[in-house]
Amino acid sequence: MDALLFGLSGVVLEPRTAAGRSRVERAAGALDTDRFWSVYRDLRPAYDIGDVSDVRWWQQVAIRAGLDDPDIQEAVAADADTLSEARRDMVDCLLGLVDVGWACGVVDNAPAVVAAHLRAAHPWLGELDAVTFSCDIGVAKPDPAVYRVAVEAMGAKLTSTVYFDHREDWVEAARRLGMRAVLFTCAPDVRKALESL
Repeated sequence: MDALLFGLSGVVLEPRTAAGRSRVERAAGALDTDRFWSVYRDLRPAYDIGDVSDVRWWQQVAIRAGLDDPDIQEAVAADADTLSEARRDMVDCLLGLVDVGWACGVVDNAPAVVAAHLRAAHPWLGELDAVTFSCDIGVAKPDPAVYRVAVEAMGAKLTSTVYFDHREDWVEAARRLGMRAVLFTCAPDVRKALESL
């Protein structure tokens, strides 16, 4: 194995907190929060691959979720801000692996505004061999093309890359392509997987 690929959100970045969810709900004016998040999840794939603009996506969410005139600018900002908290132990782990010579990259499903926010908020992303966002390539996990593009961007091969992510369906999609894929729960998962190589 000569390369490591990590999911970004949920692996190197913390999941959105309850406070973060509340901030997005307030910005969107969501009274029925269950309905709001259901619509948010249903419509997100098209946004993540760049098929719709920020304004159009939030307008679609508003219509489907029954929102009353959300502050779209604030909703966009809240959405991006609350998805950007780094897991310090994972950042340290990742940069440590780079320092000892591993080819390392990250891959994430994210719309352009979130991707830009993450690049600005986390200059350490520039230390990696590749950073692949769905909005830049027009496909999202678990589409096989995502893994191919992310691995090629690192200058590696699928069969010589270990992939870590927090969702079983994304891990399984990578396995079907011949990658060694590990379901991530915490930083020790990475050390354990590398010790077994």
